[in-house]
Amino acid sequence: MRSKKISITVVAVIVLLILCYFAIFTPQGDSSKISEIPSRYTTIDPFRINSNEDFSTSPAVSGGNGSKEDPWIIANLEINGTGHGYCMFIGNTTDHFIIRNCRVHHATGNINDYYWNVGIIIYNCDNGQVHDNSAELCGRSGIFCRDSSNIKFFENDLISNEYSGLIATHSEYVTIVGNNASDNVQCGIRLSSSYHCVISENTVTSNTSHVGLQVYN
Repeated sequence: MRSKKISITVVAVIVLLILCYFAIFTPQGDSSKISEIPSRYTTIDPFRINSNEDFSTSPAVSGGNGSKEDPWIIANLEINGTGHGYCMFIGNTTDHFIIRNCRVHHATGNINDYYWNVGIIIYNCDNGQVHDNSAELCGRSGIFCRDSSNIKFFENDLISNEYSGLIATHSEYVTIVGNNASDNVQCGIRLSSSYHCVISENTVTSNTSHVGLQVYN
């Protein structure tokens, strides 16, 4: 009788240990859902918007209608410009737009007109905001703005470009605030032949030609 009780006790202990093992080591929830967490960026090819009408048909635009209250949104994109000479080109527009939280890099291989080996090109545009983007390792500049008005650049990282981090030229009412322009070959930020502009609170360090901010004409 005693040996029978001992056997029952041993079996009960074994069963209890097995239950404890599964309670501790069984994964909670469906681990396959980890792969469903979206990455920060969506990778797309370089794109060009060359009129107000192009905003509504571009795959790079995720929302908005171009009004001041509801600008077109270009956001959360990663673009490699190798061989194209640009990553984003916005030109000949008056609609309101915002470019934010994007990473553009390696815009190289094409120095023809309206390409310029630049990560983000703003050409002949009004009413744009470009903020919280990274533009790096481009053949000329991270961001280039020409013949434009009422454009705001803020909180962008402009790193290791072959000429300048950011260039604005022949423009007016351009605001350049809180950007980081570092390790570019020529200068960090360059403003030329432009009027009624604001440059404030930018960080410009370790640019190879030792020119942090260049303003002329």
